[in-house]
Amino acid sequence: GNANGRPLSPLVVKVLEWIQGVKRKQQPVSRRKVLVVGFSRGARWGIELCLEHSRLFDGAILLGGYPKTKGKEDQIEEAKALMQVPMPILMVHGLDDGLCQTHYEKWHIQFHNAMERPCAQEYGSKLPSFASFTVPGDHDTIETLFRSLAFRELPDPKIAGFWSAMFSAA
Repeated sequence: GNANGRPLSPLVVKVLEWIQGVKRKQQPVSRRKVLVVGFSRGARWGIELCLEHSRLFDGAILLGGYPKTKGKEDQIEEAKALMQVPMPILMVHGLDDGLCQTHYEKWHIQFHNAMERPCAQEYGSKLPSFASFTVPGDHDTIETLFRSLAFRELPDPKIAGFWSAMFSAA
């Protein structure tokens, strides 16, 4: 099951078993990375994998994702927990994505505020390996980014810089 007591779907269980097998077979110094990559609902599922099974992954790219619930306090708690996951996580959202910005405002405020403050280990802060960016565009714009993963083409060079730095160090 997962942290909230609900059983994982059979598909998720199969994927996790497959990833565990891949990780067991990898050489300790392997340069191959196992990433969680998702857009929209796929990013939502990726967030759950990061929160509950981070030891299986080397990093995550989560584009246009959203929290598990619309409950404002739950959004805040999930954001705080995600910012403390000990692996590189890059989140990107569209500034004009009504789904993300309107329905999940408290979630986005947590990320925005954390990006403005220094990194820290304390709950509510972010680890240096976490970054959340908002870029011009809507949900379709973020889907295009998901299909290309062309971070260097984005107007904010910090996005590509963050990801390059996290993976050259990992």
